[in-house]
Amino acid sequence: MFQNSSNVPDDDVPCPVCVSDKTREFKRVGDLRHHVNTMHPAEIEVAPRGIFSSKTCFFFSINPLVYAKLHCVDKKISAEAHCARYRMAKWSTGRTQGIEERTSKWEEALSKPPQRPIKRKATDSLFL
Repeated sequence: MFQNSSNVPDDDVPCPVCVSDKTREFKRVGDLRHHVNTMHPAEIEVAPRGIFSSKTCFFFSINPLVYAKLHCVDKKISAEAHCARYRMAKWSTGRTQGIEERTSKWEEALSKPPQRPIKRKATDSLFL
């Protein structure tokens, strides 16, 4: 319903394990995690435990700049992040958006300060 709307941000994450020409994209990190657990159980056994967390899925995102605005992203490079970057380098081989373009977007998004909206307290009034 909302997929063609310009108001919906594009923070999709593709499956880094599917190697077919058709890209499997997921709107939620939990959907990607479920897909990998059910469709690629051998791959998930050798991956670090937190590789499909919302912080690490930044490296899997289609548009890292938008993903970093919408989700909390860990700026330190952990073992999970190294594995995610390796999987995306492998996945990007031969695709239109190569690893060089992805790497430049990662660096650009990580260099920017977080742009998360300020949370309001329940006691804050909108009418003051």
